[in-house]
Amino acid sequence: MILIWGDFNNLDIERRVRLNSARSLVDLEALGDQLKDGLLVTVSDGDYQADGHLEFSGGIWRATVDWTTGKDVS
Repeated sequence: MILIWGDFNNLDIERRVRLNSARSLVDLEALGDQLKDGLLVTVSDGDYQADGHLEFSGGIWRATVDWTTGKDVS
């Protein structure tokens, strides 16, 4: 699965992780042509990670996370 850095404290009203930090944007840019709505990814902040899928909404990429897949990785 593709690893994307995300800040789990940066959630929108629907509990999606906003992927608009500098580190997230670097990871997203590296995906190139693979970047698309629905792409399955693992979001990680270095201490915690969870699987989800990407959505482009409100002008930024977001990850809809399946919180049941979350685990401590520190």
